[in-house]
Amino acid sequence: MMKNRESFLWFLLTILLFSCSEHRCVTNEIFSKGHIVKIDTANEQKWPTYMFGDVIYASDHYSNYSFYGGKLTDNEWQKADRILTSGHGHNEFGCMILSQGNDGALFIQNRDWGNGRILSLTKIPHADSIAAVKDESKWEKYDLVQMPPIRQFFGGFVVLSDSTILVAGAPMKDISHVFSIINYKNKIVTPLDYWPFESSANLTEKLQLYAERCGLLSNGKDKYLYWNGWGPLAFTFSIDGTHVNIFKELRSHTFTKEAPTERVTCCADSNRIYLLYKDSNSKGEKLDKYKDQFIFGNTVEVYDWDGVMLQIIHLDHYGQSIMISKDSKTLYLLPDYSDDIDEPYIYSYDLSTIK
Repeated sequence: MMKNRESFLWFLLTILLFSCSEHRCVTNEIFSKGHIVKIDTANEQKWPTYMFGDVIYASDHYSNYSFYGGKLTDNEWQKADRILTSGHGHNEFGCMILSQGNDGALFIQNRDWGNGRILSLTKIPHADSIAAVKDESKWEKYDLVQMPPIRQFFGGFVVLSDSTILVAGAPMKDISHVFSIINYKNKIVTPLDYWPFESSANLTEKLQLYAERCGLLSNGKDKYLYWNGWGPLAFTFSIDGTHVNIFKELRSHTFTKEAPTERVTCCADSNRIYLLYKDSNSKGEKLDKYKDQFIFGNTVEVYDWDGVMLQIIHLDHYGQSIMISKDSKTLYLLPDYSDDIDEPYIYSYDLSTIK
């Protein structure tokens, strides 16, 4: 009798462990209702890309890819003014990638559209103040044309200090590296010691897979998040000198030439990581094969910076990207530029009611 009871208990434990390992067992799984955010009519056809403080930075895909900034209140995205101009003139930019330093400053990578070369880096005080960003007399510009090209397209970066940034990518002579630290004042590139296993024998192709369509975020201290939108792939890590220490893979994927039907994108604050998992079209229909780059989702996985999953939030609408408010009380769901969507939309979700 005792032997049968022990066998039954082991059977239940095995089922539980299998269930948790296969389905990411989380006790806190909730459903959240969103509220539509009013968008000023002047912001039509401007697609939100970044949010720093309470300012949304949106690009105009139908015009010249300049960036516009508008305040986001509890229920309205106010009229956005053009604050960063795309072009080749004085204080104009080519392909722009934005980030924010711990001191609140806005950093702009100005990249060549064709070869991945970083042309310059501009630092502007107070990214959450539109007036301050537009004051060109306060801009600090660093010419990086003579620096070796970094193999990276549409990838994010993290500001590490008043002279260094962390990027995904590496110079071609150091191709077997995923991350590099750039000292933009001294124009020095230091590749970091990390080259994950990947079956592809083509080094250029492998670096392209890891350094394109990716994002980087920081908790503002000593931990970092990498994700790849082509993946899905996401992991947390730290940096020790030139060595990368991986904490936890939030999503793992073996890259193939055939485009997968899943994507991930992330936002984060100093305590939590929010990962949006995408595998559907704009109507919420699951994709059975890759059709275009516009993939939507409504499932948000919440992690701490050690990579431990804390909860799953099911949103009542589908979107392509997420943003977190400065006070971490509101999660925003919105689309990137998409042929399936005529105009941008923003849904807000109250995180203060989610425990």
